[in-house]
Amino acid sequence: MNLAKIPNKIYPKPLHETEPILGGLIFKKGFRKWLESGDFSDVTIVLNGNKYKLHKIVLSYSSEFFSKMFTVKTKEKDLKTIVINFDDKANVFPDIVGYMYDGNINITLETAVPILAMADQFLINDLKQIASSYVLRNLKKDHVREILLRSIEFKTEDLTNRCIFLLAKNFWLNKNQDYSYLPYQYFYKLIHHESLAVKEEFVVFNTICLYIEKKCVNKKEALSNEQIKKLMKSVRFSFLNFEQLKIVQKNVHVAQSLIVEALLTRLEFFENPKGYEQVIQEKTLNNKYPQKFLPRPICGISFEYENDFDKNGIIYYIGTDGLKNPFSNPSKNQKCNFSVKVSSIMRGDPFDVTARKMNEFWTRDVPASWVLFDFGTKRTIIPNYYTLRHGGNYRADSLRNWDLQGSNDCQNWTVLSKHRSDNSLNGKFATFSWPINKHQDTDFRYLRLLQSGYNSSHHNFLALGGVEFYGELYEIVNFL
Repeated sequence: MNLAKIPNKIYPKPLHETEPILGGLIFKKGFRKWLESGDFSDVTIVLNGNKYKLHKIVLSYSSEFFSKMFTVKTKEKDLKTIVINFDDKANVFPDIVGYMYDGNINITLETAVPILAMADQFLINDLKQIASSYVLRNLKKDHVREILLRSIEFKTEDLTNRCIFLLAKNFWLNKNQDYSYLPYQYFYKLIHHESLAVKEEFVVFNTICLYIEKKCVNKKEALSNEQIKKLMKSVRFSFLNFEQLKIVQKNVHVAQSLIVEALLTRLEFFENPKGYEQVIQEKTLNNKYPQKFLPRPICGISFEYENDFDKNGIIYYIGTDGLKNPFSNPSKNQKCNFSVKVSSIMRGDPFDVTARKMNEFWTRDVPASWVLFDFGTKRTIIPNYYTLRHGGNYRADSLRNWDLQGSNDCQNWTVLSKHRSDNSLNGKFATFSWPINKHQDTDFRYLRLLQSGYNSSHHNFLALGGVEFYGELYEIVNFL
């Protein structure tokens, strides 16, 4: 992977879901010169054998960890030298300290995870948000392996689970099915993940066989019979065809009972007069069937943000019939099975919000105005990024306070992204894009922009001139 293509520097700024207080910006110019000179230092921190002459007031203001250490009656409170037992493998502590003193930090794909882990350890919440946001922006198919390994190394469990979820969702797209780089416990999590998506179950079997083979090369990593047995139980053998089952039968790692179980399951469907599809639906609804006898999740298509209103978004994909035709506004094309609904109309046509052109639209001056996007009866999405365009040919009445929500029934809504006093849209037909930092496993048919406060002109008009979403798209198909 070419790390040079990854943005390697960011500076802390208020995120759009919250307005964090930047510890390093306690004063306009920060305390960098005192850090560099060591003047007025009242504590020495020792980490990995390195000594840092620091200032309790700065550390306490920036970090809850140090604040408790210096204000609560602990054995370290009055010490002049304090040893921190934290393995700084990536040598990011100097960067963390610099951030606490002046609010600036360099983050690369290589340092993002250790910075996130250390920010979590020292309870530097604003830095944790910044590092997390950076990781999520770069957590794409091309980078997930590197980020997963770093998250395992630095024991960031939430990020590890997010990476495994992403691998599972995109399992069917991965041409290289060699996962021997993963320790057993994480490969087990992946192969048993409820979101593991494949077009053919035989791929899962072959992936497990390759993993066992690779691990057996190194005696230290060789799997036990019990571990192999647990992996093979994750294969849904009843979905293999006759020729595939003949191959499986010859494998020494597959218990014959699993093959018999698969054949009996297929026979049950064959003899049932209701037919396979109806039986599966009934058993799924009634929770009467173990997961291994049910079809895998449908395969999602990943859409990754590059720039505002690029051609990588879900609405663009729908409007081009899967990139087969020139773009046609999907909310005006009945064949697209996509629609836009609004709480009210003051100016413009709400359908123009998905037209990819600069059009004026806004609702009436009513609190809690909203715009709703219905992806249709056969589509659901898990959004991870989205773009908005201001809906006016002037700067006034720009969005400042709103929620992006998801639902499957238009009654119960999940908040995916919350914005308060967000001034990103600041000009006529201005555009901006936001990552959705809240990790979601749930896919939604409906997305809604709900205005939660006044706009930039202290009105309730919801002005929107364009929208695009990115993430995972699932197009529902009938059971085979």
